[in-house]
Amino acid sequence: MDVYAVTALFFGGIAVCVPQGLIRAVRIQRDNYYPVFSDPRDIAEYLALFLSGTVFAVAEYCFCGLGISAFAATAAVLLIYYSVKTARMRKKFVFTARAVRMYFLYAAMQFALAVTVFALRSTPAAIAFTALVIALNKSVMSLAAAVILPFEKVNNRRYLKFYAEKYINLNCIRIAVTGSYGKTGVKNMLKTALEGHYTVAMSEGNYNTPFGIVKSLETYGNEQVFIAEFGARRKGDIDELTTLLKPDYAVITGVARQHIKTFKSVENVAAEKARLGAALEDKSRLVLNGGNEYTRQMREKYFPEATLAGEYGEVRAEKITETPDGLRFLLSCNGEKRAVSFPLHGSFNAANAAMAAAVALKLGVPLKDIAARLKNVKPVEHRFEVKKEGGVTIIDDGYNSNIDGAKESVKSLKVFPGRKIVVAQGITELGKEQKNVNAEFARALSEVATVVILTGENAACLYKTLKSCGFGGRIIRVDRFKAVENALAGLVEPGDVIWFQNDIPE
Repeated sequence: MDVYAVTALFFGGIAVCVPQGLIRAVRIQRDNYYPVFSDPRDIAEYLALFLSGTVFAVAEYCFCGLGISAFAATAAVLLIYYSVKTARMRKKFVFTARAVRMYFLYAAMQFALAVTVFALRSTPAAIAFTALVIALNKSVMSLAAAVILPFEKVNNRRYLKFYAEKYINLNCIRIAVTGSYGKTGVKNMLKTALEGHYTVAMSEGNYNTPFGIVKSLETYGNEQVFIAEFGARRKGDIDELTTLLKPDYAVITGVARQHIKTFKSVENVAAEKARLGAALEDKSRLVLNGGNEYTRQMREKYFPEATLAGEYGEVRAEKITETPDGLRFLLSCNGEKRAVSFPLHGSFNAANAAMAAAVALKLGVPLKDIAARLKNVKPVEHRFEVKKEGGVTIIDDGYNSNIDGAKESVKSLKVFPGRKIVVAQGITELGKEQKNVNAEFARALSEVATVVILTGENAACLYKTLKSCGFGGRIIRVDRFKAVENALAGLVEPGDVIWFQNDIPE
């Protein structure tokens, strides 16, 4: 056995695996998911890692003496640089205790595998094993995440139980808002509509997980009303949230094809959202979107006492018109009509206002006061947020992640004059439906866009559909944020409109 070669293999393998594992831990934590081994992209990455591991190990063995160390050091530096470069994030990342635990378990498992290299008596066997360790690097981190999952679930339950007991007797009116879209918009509108009649607190930003809501509750200052946004990515999430904060009133803003990768079907999404209505003691305090087929079915099947609101229902937004400055419409209930105008776009925002108004009415706020206060509503950050810079209209729609919202945004885009430059990555987390949904989005996009800059995992599907439906504009494909900036720098002219659809992948 060549001791020098095996030693280099040992340290070279660690140098390759450690930064890759760190990046994997970051991604698992950031996306709040546990990897699926059957994903074709994962399988392709495993094969690529195995090939690179084999080349690394064989090349390392072919060098001798000082060359081994030099090669190992160079390869390690290059791979660390590549790992960091591919994982760059524009937002500051916080490495949580969960990620630390997961990474230390991964490091122990990977070290045990690396030590095995020394136990092998044959240098060729050590080469083969090193290649295998590098190839399985991603799988080892995924396995570490799976092994630690039971502990994390127990730890989470203990944490939530403590805070559920702490806030069980919260002396205020508790309102929960859930849905596949519009949660933050309805929450903000409801807060605005109630102010002047109540003191109101709400969950921060788009915090809609148990831990986000706990963070918001820690700043609660004895306001009369607390409004919480409830999110759900998998079955059981809503029950977990209602255990933490049992609502007195609730809104379900609608159901769309979102998070299908975890829910498997839109019907499962609807069933999960309906759990919020089931948690109410008084079902007449539930407001449902009258313009969404799934929420209408909820009233027919489960909640006949609930109020429908939106473009259809007992509380309605009527005669909706849209200009580059925003929306104008009539808020209608029981024959009374009040004019509303605000700088938000998309007919769905008029529907959101009607749902917020329905809850405010249940809490005794007159319709005329609601309409007057809604004029003060401000656009929600990253949700068709319109800005003007240097004669260019920039529309930040970074949180537009469902097909219904994307198609509504395309309609709103039509009211703006000028060339339409669209930066799009399409809709993600849709599992088997992803190609069909993104093809649907591309067809809608072809009717309004002048230039389309494609990025992310759906770029090929969007490109193919745009071409097949006869889109006559320019299509540019890029692979990361900096490339988008460079493409825009050579395109944009005063009078243009730039729509950033969904977030730009890193």
